[in-house]
Amino acid sequence: MHLPSVITDAVAALAAPLFPGAQQQPLSGSGSSSSSGDGSDGHPRSGIGAAIPGGSPFSLCAVSRPTDLLNITYMELFPQPVWLDDMFQVTTYGTVLESWEANGTTTLTLDCGSHCEEYGQPEEDWAGENFTVPGVCGWAIGDIQQPVGGPRKRNETCPPVAGPAVITSLGWVPWILIYAPAYYNFTIDAKTNDGRRIFCITTELCMRWEDPQKNEDQATGPWANCTWPR
Repeated sequence: MHLPSVITDAVAALAAPLFPGAQQQPLSGSGSSSSSGDGSDGHPRSGIGAAIPGGSPFSLCAVSRPTDLLNITYMELFPQPVWLDDMFQVTTYGTVLESWEANGTTTLTLDCGSHCEEYGQPEEDWAGENFTVPGVCGWAIGDIQQPVGGPRKRNETCPPVAGPAVITSLGWVPWILIYAPAYYNFTIDAKTNDGRRIFCITTELCMRWEDPQKNEDQATGPWANCTWPR
């Protein structure tokens, strides 16, 4: 199954970077720029690396390195669980190793994660869908607090300077992009204009409505009884 163009357009337009989704059943298919899926190119489906402390379900990607320009050490997600059609806030603590030029790119990848075989997706579709949008600040990065404890930099003054930083990002889970309750894998890979990695994070989550009746009204299958977070 492939995402229709109306959904790919919506993903590029919505300021909801973490949780787009699938139509009628868990995601499969190739997106606007497919990846081999093994993470060798440092692009979308890069695999799960070390868990990030803080009680959130986020992990670094397998391609993440200590040399990434934003060294993430702690992440908080509120509230938990995150429900479809609800707002959430991510607070990221880390160190900016060096600043980067404005713009850059953010690649968002959606796939069936560790549940592809269980969901009956053919192996050639496990790489999922990926979308690359221009910009890092305002898309993958929200308000930046530097120095820590000082005033926040708004998006107009992003990118940050070298040193400790607290980054607050707001997101929304648009129900129109996820029609079936299931486990979904999401990866955000932010890079500079010249290809240096700023950060890469990934997570596999159960996405459901808070109202049980809405979940029951959707397509059913082996994915229907997922539980937060994964």
